[in-house]
Amino acid sequence: LSQLQTTQAEQQLLQRLGVRALDVAPAVRGRVFATLAALGPQAVGEGLASLLRRGLGDVVPAVRWECECMLRAWLAPRPGEDEPPSARLMTLLGRLLGREGSVHQSDAEDAAEAALRHLLSRPEWEKVAEEGARALLDGGEALPAEQVFLGRVAISLDADLWSLNGGLSGPTVLKRTLAALDAGRSSELRQLLRVLLHSDVRDDASGRS
Repeated sequence: LSQLQTTQAEQQLLQRLGVRALDVAPAVRGRVFATLAALGPQAVGEGLASLLRRGLGDVVPAVRWECECMLRAWLAPRPGEDEPPSARLMTLLGRLLGREGSVHQSDAEDAAEAALRHLLSRPEWEKVAEEGARALLDGGEALPAEQVFLGRVAISLDADLWSLNGGLSGPTVLKRTLAALDAGRSSELRQLLRVLLHSDVRDDASGRS
């Protein structure tokens, strides 16, 4: 009973923290993210996407900075653990994107994109960004939804470069797009179509018209 009461008290505390992330005072909102940095994303529960979306899009730079620090702290290597930050990122994206068809899917994708745009633009994540883009453009194997999402965002950060390299018009992306269409994977299909929007692919018939 005591353990149950402790768990309920912790949940109530976390719920209150989530509410304070909407506080009108920027200092309060910033302290929420500073506190959650030490707790990890598993402590946030169902409100993870809305929390990230609000924090990374906050109008006050100091609050955004606290949320960005929280995000990086969640993914940082931990003493005694071998899991790399890239694997932690995939786990986080899996949590955000894992419920295809949910009424909150658009918010989840917005939060995932904001998180990736912050991370992948940093020098320490450049290798992850490049590997993610190449896996989507060059690799033939099937990829999980979160890997497709990461690859698409990585490409969008430097679409002109990837287009000049010819990667966006290669057969791999077209094959992936058709496979996602045939399998009814709507979330993956949306990401791949957005990649194709950056490409120089032209239908032969339209080219002759």
